[in-house]
Amino acid sequence: MREEITKYLLCCYDLPLGISEKNNIHLLLGIVSDIERMSDDCYTFMMLLKKSIEKEIIFENEDIDKLFPYHELTEHSLSFFVENINKHLSLSQLQEANDIENQIDEYKRNLKKVAEHRLEKGANVKTELLYIDLVRNIEKIGDCAFSISKKLAQKIV
Repeated sequence: MREEITKYLLCCYDLPLGISEKNNIHLLLGIVSDIERMSDDCYTFMMLLKKSIEKEIIFENEDIDKLFPYHELTEHSLSFFVENINKHLSLSQLQEANDIENQIDEYKRNLKKVAEHRLEKGANVKTELLYIDLVRNIEKIGDCAFSISKKLAQKIV
């Protein structure tokens, strides 16, 4: 789908358009790319979960519980860009998206520190590394959502 949308936007770019319209096409191409990366990251997340099942890697309930608020932050970031996908974001809205992104980043740092601390104490390396990969992947999804929000703030209507 990305290829088809990209082809269409590139055809539009060749039309006799003004600078602002061409800029919008450039931003839309970036948004399409971000959405593709996000879907790749979601797929990777699912494959990591599948790997944990296949290799019988069991996470502590406490560790899974810590992922829920982190996931909710990322989901909030996704909802924010979906609600605003066809709008120009104001500076205050972009700041709101930035605040969400900063919270996601902080949560990621804290979860990674917990896993790294457990590694230092001799926890199962495969379990902790897989957990860190899951945490990192959720954060990458949030990064894509924030990247889209930044593009929406640049969009010239």
